[in-house]
Amino acid sequence: MTKCLLIYGRSIVVKEDIEKRRKVGRRIRTIEKLDRDEWKMLMKEKFDNEVELYKKKVKKMVSQRFHK
Repeated sequence: MTKCLLIYGRSIVVKEDIEKRRKVGRRIRTIEKLDRDEWKMLMKEKFDNEVELYKKKVKKMVSQRFHK
């Protein structure tokens, strides 16, 4: 009976280890996705800011009579 218990005990440990690895993997993927989404938002904000600055530059360069 001792051999059966050792094998049984090992399989439980292996299953718990696999579950822990899966949970950690899911958490890592969630964090990576959030980082990608945050990076995309920052790039969009940066692009929008650059467009606004460019519009202001153009407005200063063009005479007031051409503005609508």
